Amino acid sequence: MNLLEFFREVRKIKDIERSGWIERGVEKPESVGDHSFMTALLTLFLSEKRSDIDTAKAVKMALIHDIAESRTGDLMLWTGEVTKEEKHRREQKSLEGMLANVDPDMARKYADLWQEFEDQQTPEARFVRQIDKIDMILEAVEYHKSGRSEKSMVPFFDSVSLITDPELVTLLKKVDGLKDHMMGR
Repeated sequence: MNLLEFFREVRKIKDIERSGWIERGVEKPESVGDHSFMTALLTLFLSEKRSDIDTAKAVKMALIHDIAESRTGDLMLWTGEVTKEEKHRREQKSLEGMLANVDPDMARKYADLWQEFEDQQTPEARFVRQIDKIDMILEAVEYHKSGRSEKSMVPFFDSVSLITDPELVTLLKKVDGLKDHMMGR
């Protein structure tokens, strides 16, 4: 077991810029690490008073959901760069390789948590997936407002249709710049 090697590898996500923002021509885009931090923080605060979400489990899931990208990079599905199945296969293989440096019981626990997120069968997994999208939407709003993007952010704003949790929909309705995309919700 070499936990320091695991951390050395995971820290690479702080240097990997998010592919969607690069494709949109964003100057100095956020990193995968930036995104993971905000997803975890949003998860913490937005789940804290909910009886249907295990906050500790959800935060762990948010922290773990993108760490495989330290090996795979930020693979984009919507450009056709890779299929959903291939992305999953690559990330799973990467995560397993990374977790080989961790205590086996801990490795299994976090691999299972990552798989739970991927499978989207539990309230926590569905909640964290929606928070993951909310962080992306909020980031798109900021890039749009600041003029940091060469291209339209509409494809990211359109992701509001993926948010189905009533409390999260209510939150998004309060975000300036999303009014047109929240019509009828």
